[in-house]
Amino acid sequence: APRRARPPRPSRRARPRLAVVTPLPPAATGVATYSFRLIEALVASEKVTVDVYVEHGRSHAAVPAGVQAFSAAALPQIEALRGPYDEVLYALGNSHHHLDALALLATRPGVVLAHDVRLSNLYRHAHGDPGLRPGGFQRALAEMYPDLPEGLGANGELSALDLERYGLYLSKEVIARSTAFLVSSRAALALAHAEAGTEHAHKVGLLPFALAQPDLRQELFDDEHRDAPEGLAGAARGWGQGPAGLAGDLIAHFGIVDPAKQPETLLRAFAGLHGGAEVWLAFVGPISDALAGELVRLATSLGIAEQLLLTGPLSAPDYLAWLQRTTLAVQLRASFNGEASAAIGECLTLGVPTVMTRSGWPRDLPEDAAVFVDAGVTPVELAAELEALLADPQRRRDLSAAAGATASGRGFADSARALLRYLERASPSAPR
Repeated sequence: APRRARPPRPSRRARPRLAVVTPLPPAATGVATYSFRLIEALVASEKVTVDVYVEHGRSHAAVPAGVQAFSAAALPQIEALRGPYDEVLYALGNSHHHLDALALLATRPGVVLAHDVRLSNLYRHAHGDPGLRPGGFQRALAEMYPDLPEGLGANGELSALDLERYGLYLSKEVIARSTAFLVSSRAALALAHAEAGTEHAHKVGLLPFALAQPDLRQELFDDEHRDAPEGLAGAARGWGQGPAGLAGDLIAHFGIVDPAKQPETLLRAFAGLHGGAEVWLAFVGPISDALAGELVRLATSLGIAEQLLLTGPLSAPDYLAWLQRTTLAVQLRASFNGEASAAIGECLTLGVPTVMTRSGWPRDLPEDAAVFVDAGVTPVELAAELEALLADPQRRRDLSAAAGATASGRGFADSARALLRYLERASPSAPR
């Protein structure tokens, strides 16, 4: 008897195709490095095929292995030629590095990975080109917030006072255009829900921020090293260098140095320490010439200029060396715009005992992961915390152990898995 033919096997569905619109290194934004490492983790999962669409073009971008890279502006043409992606993921932050994503969202909805909830600076750049019809920023503002006073934003700017007085985050339009708006903390979730309103509240979701050590690949760091500004006095000894040869205790702040991170409070607290041992204060990361000059002048007036170190931009190994050498890290924040802190993640992952502001994203961390202070902490109060920690090695060891435990299981592979689970639940075309 003739053999019966086997029925054909059902064809296995190809991996879902994901487009990621993002800046990539060496763009001078932490979002670029974060996206690079998240894309690597997505590729390593072997669950999805990833193409990356690079903000401002791909000519000088560092591209993760295993992905094709295109200019962000090419996304509509590529989809027209190859067919639509299963999902488009927009990495979005509050800077000019995300102008392509903002423009694409107007015609191509997708999932927004929101590194900030406040997008006022992004919109200011989007409407700041002299070639554009004036008044665009004011019109966008009025469309999102129709009850604002007439004329607000007419000059293309909003003051910090206006932002706070009227509760302006300027993410309403992005949330409305997105298929989902993912934030990194419960505090950011509350801000995003307020912006979304009842109509779009279902789009807002939580995706835990990845905590990881600094990546030693130099291409993932901002490569624009520069000479120290003139007049830095003793602070110039740390410029562009690692901490080799530094004796005594080291208190350090990590990441971009900005007035919002309260460097003056830290300087005044440091000046109030009463310990007799040699102690240094370092600001490890990029800083503007103007702010560097202000800090040196303040340190000089406080009598601590010789103990102040400013590093400016660093190589990856030197940045890691400062983290490993630090006795205490201090990461303060005067305000919260929905962001998470990669620098805090690095401190936790490396077990650096850290003092940080208990507001925004850090409120999701365990109580024993760090020493938490109020956003309005005074120099006297901060000095007391620092002095107690410097005098208590056992407490620092306990903090170090708890910090490492907090970071465990919160790396880029974990965030990639959480993102893929979210996309599978949200997409009707995703494999079950």
